[in-house]
Amino acid sequence: MEARTQQLLAAITREINGGHGEEKYASELGNAHTTLNEVWQAIARYEQAIIVAREIGDRREEGIALSNLGLANVALGETDKAIDYFEKTLVIYREIGDRHGEAVALSDLGVVHLQNKQLKFAQSFFGEACIIFSQLMSSDVNDAALGLIQACGSIKAANSYLINLVNRTAQLSPEQKLKQKARVLQALSKIAIDQGAWSEAREMLENTIEYHKTMGEIEEIARDSRALAEIFYRSGNLHNCLLHYTDAINLFRRAGNQLEVAGTLEVVGKLEVQIGEWEDGMADLKQAMSLYEQIGDLAAVERLRTIFSNYSKEYIV
Repeated sequence: MEARTQQLLAAITREINGGHGEEKYASELGNAHTTLNEVWQAIARYEQAIIVAREIGDRREEGIALSNLGLANVALGETDKAIDYFEKTLVIYREIGDRHGEAVALSDLGVVHLQNKQLKFAQSFFGEACIIFSQLMSSDVNDAALGLIQACGSIKAANSYLINLVNRTAQLSPEQKLKQKARVLQALSKIAIDQGAWSEAREMLENTIEYHKTMGEIEEIARDSRALAEIFYRSGNLHNCLLHYTDAINLFRRAGNQLEVAGTLEVVGKLEVQIGEWEDGMADLKQAMSLYEQIGDLAAVERLRTIFSNYSKEYIV
């Protein structure tokens, strides 16, 4: 009872102090009920929010409430109702030009269709969501990409699906298509790395590097090289790992990104110390600290001082 009271009072307090309208107040109370697993009470509040939002013409709040109703119905196992609410949400977000909201609605539709084993629909919705999230540089692309992998059955199949989808997108210029392919491949490669699918991750990153080379995006090539280094590290190939980290450092230097140079040097220095290359490791860590000092990143400088202290009193700075 105490937790319930705190949740509801918090929603009311936000209403009083934040000056939200009645529709936002109802939605926040609905969220409070959802947090407390009081789904039917939450649904009543969301329905109230929709009525008020429509009365005052607040399309965004109407979309939020409809989305929340969809999620509540998913929790109840009412997937047909959930799909209806998510489709209405999608229409609203497209009407008001909310691209992120549109992608969220597409992803929600993908989730429900995946639960219903309607894989073609799930692939379509997750694929569209991936494209929009990647255009917006949103980290939500990772969840959408994971859903697409589940709908397609494998990382490789999801990769092919997305590349074909980008190629079929008529409104994108050739350069925009290259950017889009690189972004979706980066998202998929992160998932592949997390799942230990080294060969798939490596292939996607190598393709991404070629896209970025074509566009002349040095910093992105550096990030791809660093990601490849992580793959080689996790798969036990330390030689290639260090080679790709070195490539990343040199590319970041060319791009003038001193913070990324310092961060990569720090990673490499720790790795070199770990594998017994003490002098090289300490030299790279000292370079990293010098750059952090130049940049003015005092937290990083202090972190490295602690590292030096832990490694050896000989290297206390």
